[in-house]
Amino acid sequence: MKAIQERGQKTRQRIIDVAFKLFHKQGIHATSVDEILKHSDAGKSQFYYYFKNKDDLIHAVVQDFYQKLKGKDSALSFDIQSWGDLENWFASFINFQKSTACSLGCPLATIAYELGHDQQLIRQDIHLIFEFTCNALARFFTALADKGELKKGANPDEMANLCFVTMQGGMLISKVRKETHDFESSVAHVLNYLKSFKK
Repeated sequence: MKAIQERGQKTRQRIIDVAFKLFHKQGIHATSVDEILKHSDAGKSQFYYYFKNKDDLIHAVVQDFYQKLKGKDSALSFDIQSWGDLENWFASFINFQKSTACSLGCPLATIAYELGHDQQLIRQDIHLIFEFTCNALARFFTALADKGELKKGANPDEMANLCFVTMQGGMLISKVRKETHDFESSVAHVLNYLKSFKK
């Protein structure tokens, strides 16, 4: 019984992993359930055993991504404790774009761009991940403020949001323009601005 359950979980995870890659590459509308099943070597009966419908799968994909981030099973580091860590955080996105020849954007943003008004649950899922990211950044700036290392008037939440929006915008612009120059330039300007709050 346990072996059957383990095989079932592996099949479910394989479907989620394949769906994530296809959603990231071509979006949710251009990716059919049949295509996901073909690439995951699974059948429709297996799909509908684990998922109610395609939206349920999208929800599972986003939740899986979130759990990996929280469990530190991601290539991204959210343990930002220094300005060097923040620079490396930005660099990880720039390097990702370079490694894919700027062919991909943020996987969650790619999904979010295509969500309809009736897909509120998935939108909430993505919002949680965005908040998780912003909170990790805000903790760094808050720690600096608590140690008296930021000038009066510096707002950790606003500084974190600036980093997040710069990253998201940079990922999109790089994908559209097929180069990272503007992304790198914007990051440099943002870092200089943020460091102007240092005491």
